Amino acid sequence: MSNELVKQETMSIGAGNRSMPSGKEMMEFVETAKMLAMCPYYQKLGPHGILAIWLTAREMNLPPMMCLNGGMYTFSGLVTLSGGMMNMMIVNAGHRINVLHLDTTRCRIQFWRCDRPAGQNVFEYEYSIEDAKGAGLAGKDNWKKNTRDMLFNRCLSGGARKFMPDSIMGAYAVGEIPGDDAVSDSIPATISIPMCETKVMPPIEYITPEQAEELTRIISECDPSKLDVMLEHVRKKCNGGDIAQLPAKCYKSMKDLFDDRRAQYLAQQIEAKMSGEIEDASE
Repeated sequence: MSNELVKQETMSIGAGNRSMPSGKEMMEFVETAKMLAMCPYYQKLGPHGILAIWLTAREMNLPPMMCLNGGMYTFSGLVTLSGGMMNMMIVNAGHRINVLHLDTTRCRIQFWRCDRPAGQNVFEYEYSIEDAKGAGLAGKDNWKKNTRDMLFNRCLSGGARKFMPDSIMGAYAVGEIPGDDAVSDSIPATISIPMCETKVMPPIEYITPEQAEELTRIISECDPSKLDVMLEHVRKKCNGGDIAQLPAKCYKSMKDLFDDRRAQYLAQQIEAKMSGEIEDASE
């Protein structure tokens, strides 16, 4: 991605960026999504899923890679956020929460807004396991394994949508909507993330000093009027460097080329000399 695009995507979290990306930006998003989809960790999402999360993160002004790495999920057009991501959005909006109670039976959170006068800036919300059962959530696998975390998420999102919906932009908490049963917002004791396969390129082998000296000598014996062209050819093979940075695999072809150029120049010199001697003899 371009430096300007990276700068835009890493700006501080605040109001969402709802402007449509330019054609160039969209192409860069698409290419990035294709590249990430090659990694085992993102293969299940695929390029389309990665792009959907990336553009949603952009609109909500959230760090795209943090969203891809477990901070955001999308189901049937709805967005769910991890509890940590949602809490971060609340804090970055200038508000805060206080967890008054949290166990495997219920969670109670106090929400505080920074933009309202005293007496109107505090709201408390509670969500219990009984509420989860009534909503058909408690039977989900992630609710059974991570009850405290799921109660916190549900209480956080429920209270935030009622008291500070602008800070979370209407998002749901992980485990709250149908379709995300397999998603867990708890952090396992050990995390193993398969990385993209990286091909280690072997180091470049350059010509020896003796070979560089030999090529330099051959070039010096070629037509002086074509010296600049020959040196430019060398620089291209050396990625802009001098002849000492010529890859060893290019040595033979370059030597054959310069030998041929030298032979042509020497033949021209001999022909010119002979023509001169003939003219002198005729005189």
